[in-house]
Amino acid sequence: LDNMEQGPMDNAPNILVIGAEGTGKSSLIRLLLGKYSIGESKGFFLHNGLMGQNNRLVRILECPPKRQETIEEYTEAMRNAVIQFSAPVTCVVVVTKQNTVGGGGFQLNKERNIPLDELRAA
Repeated sequence: LDNMEQGPMDNAPNILVIGAEGTGKSSLIRLLLGKYSIGESKGFFLHNGLMGQNNRLVRILECPPKRQETIEEYTEAMRNAVIQFSAPVTCVVVVTKQNTVGGGGFQLNKERNIPLDELRAA
């Protein structure tokens, strides 16, 4: 019975979601999984669920923003969290904040809204 339960998750896409604090990572994950609420965490948090019209099983690792730790410590923490997948990461989703500029456009600014340390760790 245990093997039957684990079998479908072995082929599940493994998605890494990274971004700065307050960018909407949790909101995006709720939208993808069709949930009204998900667990809040200040650390790495693994979400398992169904996604899309075909209800495909997925694993989504929500990565916290890098805070006081060094890039090496953050990278090691991410590596330890990714081990939970037991398979390679299928894709990385980067959630960024939008800085509006005149004319209704937006501007990406590496100092303000692109999580460079988190991208380096991924």
